[in-house]
Amino acid sequence: MDFSNESYKETVLKGADKINIKTMENYDLSDLLEIIDINFEILFKIKLINEDVSKLWNDVLFDVMSSVYSATSGFYRQAQITLRSVLELGCMSFFYLDKESEFISYKEYEGKTKTPTSLVNQDGFFTTDYIRRNFYSDIDSIQKCIDSVSEYIKKIYSELCLTVHGRYNKLNRQEELPLRYNQDLLEEFIKNLNAVMSIFATMYILRTADMSIEKLVSLAKSSETIEI
Repeated sequence: MDFSNESYKETVLKGADKINIKTMENYDLSDLLEIIDINFEILFKIKLINEDVSKLWNDVLFDVMSSVYSATSGFYRQAQITLRSVLELGCMSFFYLDKESEFISYKEYEGKTKTPTSLVNQDGFFTTDYIRRNFYSDIDSIQKCIDSVSEYIKKIYSELCLTVHGRYNKLNRQEELPLRYNQDLLEEFIKNLNAVMSIFATMYILRTADMSIEKLVSLAKSSETIEI
């Protein structure tokens, strides 16, 4: 195949446009768009806590929108890869709210970031003890089981890493271009997006003890890590 400007237009751009139209015809995107809206709520609230750290959440939002657009355009694997970035940066944003010196190192000296798994294993991030000591002393009364939140974070991240590292059953396995609409891959993305967003909502509620936003509380409940 001679991949030229014209072939790119035909196989990628027009293909993505057709898939977007078919996605809109076959699937109500209201729930996806509400998830983006919930992220704006989290951004606004985090900005009140720490304006500098809230700037990271802008990138979380950009990545969420990029991930959703990729999925609705037929780039299902890329959508999952970007979703992993969403989880990484979102976890770092919550981590830095309570680690000012590490945030300064990250911001001013290009300090290394940590994966969600490393945050949990090395820093106890959102383990039961971490939550109890730092911001929600009554966590034992609402968590589903010990370390339910941190284990959920690691589980989601591990699942997304399977896509990033090219496990065969996570590939699109499409024989040829152009792009094609795939309901199963779209639904798998939506499932993972909901998982990531639900744990963000859970972390926000535990970190702030703010249960004033009903749709945030509802999203947090869907993670089934806490009972509120």
